[in-house]
Amino acid sequence: MSGMIRKREYKDYDEYVAHQIEKTADPERRARLLQKFNFNKKVLYFKQKFQRFLDKANLGQTVCLGARMGEEIEALLQLGVDCYGVDLVPHPPHVIKGDFQDLHFIEDGTVDTFYTNSLDHSSDPEKVFSEASRCLKEGGVFIVDYFPGHWEDHAASYIEAPEKFFVNMKCDLALINASVVSTMSNEAWELIFRKVENPVERARVNKWSDMKFKGFLNRTQIKM
Repeated sequence: MSGMIRKREYKDYDEYVAHQIEKTADPERRARLLQKFNFNKKVLYFKQKFQRFLDKANLGQTVCLGARMGEEIEALLQLGVDCYGVDLVPHPPHVIKGDFQDLHFIEDGTVDTFYTNSLDHSSDPEKVFSEASRCLKEGGVFIVDYFPGHWEDHAASYIEAPEKFFVNMKCDLALINASVVSTMSNEAWELIFRKVENPVERARVNKWSDMKFKGFLNRTQIKM
């Protein structure tokens, strides 16, 4: 998606992975995140967030991408959800080592729900969506917390044209809802995608959801 994504320059993919591991594995940062007050504060936030979804439907088998210390995993487990996390730096027992741009260890069509708030840590957001689409069951959902305008030292990519990117993914996902949510640090777009394999049905859903997304963008002062 040329022109839609600004990417940090890396010599190769190995350098990208090494950079992400260096940030995530920083011992001082990990110790700070694991402090009981900080960890429990995030768990509470995620419990409140995911309870909204559980009030409407069962999340089923859930995988959190870029899960770091696993606060969202702990929250989901406390809510009775079958889940685990994936991160380049594992945090046993609930966050396993893995690359969310290459989920080769997950079989096609076996996951009910994916969640991530780490899309800016991906060097190729399209690959994240492609892998999520491959691994989701028909009707499964991908919940993305996206931070518009979020480009800092830690970011590996920045979606410069989100109003185009999120409606032009070349996979079996249809954007079915968009809203602005308050996180612990700032506001994010909460985007919900559903896997719809049938192309006719996907076209129908996309026509409806594109109109809804345009309304969302107008309300958030971002124009198509």
